[in-house]
Amino acid sequence: MIRNRLRKAAERHQLLSEQAPQLGGNRALLEIAAFFSEVTSPLAEMIEALYTSALFRSATTVEEIMRRMAQAVGGTPLPPEVVLCVCSTFVRLPSWSTLAVSRSPKTTWRLSWHQSTIPVLRVAGATPPIVVLVTDELTGKVLAFRCLQSPPTSAELGLTLYDALGDPQLGQLSLRPHLHPPARLVIQGSLSAEMTPVAQEWGMEIREGEQAGDSSFLRQWEAELTGRLLDPVHYLQVFDRACERTFGYAPFLQKQRRARWMGWHSRLEYDPAWSVAGLRSLLPSVVAQVRKDGILEWQGWHPLLCLGRRIMS
Repeated sequence: MIRNRLRKAAERHQLLSEQAPQLGGNRALLEIAAFFSEVTSPLAEMIEALYTSALFRSATTVEEIMRRMAQAVGGTPLPPEVVLCVCSTFVRLPSWSTLAVSRSPKTTWRLSWHQSTIPVLRVAGATPPIVVLVTDELTGKVLAFRCLQSPPTSAELGLTLYDALGDPQLGQLSLRPHLHPPARLVIQGSLSAEMTPVAQEWGMEIREGEQAGDSSFLRQWEAELTGRLLDPVHYLQVFDRACERTFGYAPFLQKQRRARWMGWHSRLEYDPAWSVAGLRSLLPSVVAQVRKDGILEWQGWHPLLCLGRRIMS
């Protein structure tokens, strides 16, 4: 599995592609060791020092540290696949594999946003929110939604898609959760550039810049609430109940349940973004600092607490 991941990484990175022929024999462990000795030996030693220390950082944290170190000296960071592969040679990581991804054939999702007509009470007054929806094109089922005060950014679109991909996995919490991305994703806007190679690896077609289609379900629900004034949380709950009543699935409630479950169990292998590395391309990057003792700090949060904060987002 590690060797296959390295081969795929070598297809996209020239530094790795020069040594890719080494990964073609029958002795996988020796080939991987030889590959690292030629390509990343000094960095592999540094990763080992970071990863197998008493703190035993996660591979995700090591990847972030390495990326920031490369940026500080104007260098190109190692591909995420290589960092994960190096860490995998030090300890078995059964949860890390893109084999858990299986594309749903002939399935199209639409990611779009719509100006709501129901006012929401905020500090600045009552204003209608913008509702971001991920829907199944064939059935109209709402898979995920978010309510914003302004048109969504690329990061907010990515987070909404993350919800649609990750939240349904609550009933499959295991070392090998399965992800089912659509065959085609139609977006009103665009996702981050990091999502492009992930979509290619998943065999998912992305069509960006499409006009938003008419959300008949949203308009019908708004017609039932004409004249109502809701607070932000009440708006989410009422819309969520309407989704459950119509489609048998409540996206907001499912998201709350998963965040609560993760809060009680706090195991990395239950985080979809840990089990399926490609999901991390949908999470926004934030400015953080690595202290001299190697601890990663972000807005005063310890890395383990950052995990819960990321899931809640």
